[in-house]
Amino acid sequence: MRYPAAVIALVSLQVAPAPAAAQRPVDAGAAVHPEAYIKVWNGGGSVRVEGWSADSVGVEGRVRGGPDAFFLHSDERAVKLGLQGAPDAAYGELVVRVPATATVWIRTGSAGVTVRGLVGAVDVHSVSGAIDIAGRPSNAYAESMGGDVALDLEAGIARVRTASGGISFTGSAVDLTTSTIDGALDVEADDLLRGRFTTVQGDVRFTGGVRSGGALTFETHSGDVELVLAASLEAAFDLSTFRGRIDPELRGLPAPTRGTARTTLTFETGAGLAEVTARSYSGSIRVRER
Repeated sequence: MRYPAAVIALVSLQVAPAPAAAQRPVDAGAAVHPEAYIKVWNGGGSVRVEGWSADSVGVEGRVRGGPDAFFLHSDERAVKLGLQGAPDAAYGELVVRVPATATVWIRTGSAGVTVRGLVGAVDVHSVSGAIDIAGRPSNAYAESMGGDVALDLEAGIARVRTASGGISFTGSAVDLTTSTIDGALDVEADDLLRGRFTTVQGDVRFTGGVRSGGALTFETHSGDVELVLAASLEAAFDLSTFRGRIDPELRGLPAPTRGTARTTLTFETGAGLAEVTARSYSGSIRVRER
């Protein structure tokens, strides 16, 4: 059966894929104080922030939308830049270069965030994007509801939180706090003074140690805790779980006490110069030497 040409043309038009939304290049910048406050917004796509030695902000990339989609407002001490519009409509792939000593604040929807080379403070929040921060920021804060967070830092204070995303930390900090609901925690740090690691269902793996006078605290509901510790660590340990097991693999330790309510184990290595506390409701706790 033959169809009229007009009908064929109409069917072809209806099934043809819609063209991708147009993207346009962005190339913008502004002179700023080396310790300026810089705020970055994006919905989807990506944001990469790099610290450099220039006293200026430079932005390159591509954005979706018209000439008013991207904005940059600045004075000597503060810069606001990013994508305007609803979070589900704003989309850009941005590379932002800032003074390394600046304080940077980043907010995204689904856009992933990468940060490199900052020595000032950095604060990143994303709804579902992954976050990757590396360098020596004075303080680092990272939160993503659905994305993974990876940190490779030498920092003063570090705070990390997710809902379903995993958290990995490598490096050192004076004070490190991590919290997740379903995500796993994987921490490798030899020079912490204070560390607090909390999950609901996710497992926790910690490799490293703690400074003399410092304290590490691990808490889960159903997640397991594995502590892989330096053999030279001198600390007082307080471990307990209600329904799980305690498996100490350090030499010369007493057996855990299995009571009617919970299983506990307390002991010291060396002079007990630091504190290590692990609590779980139904997860198991394992301690071994690195």
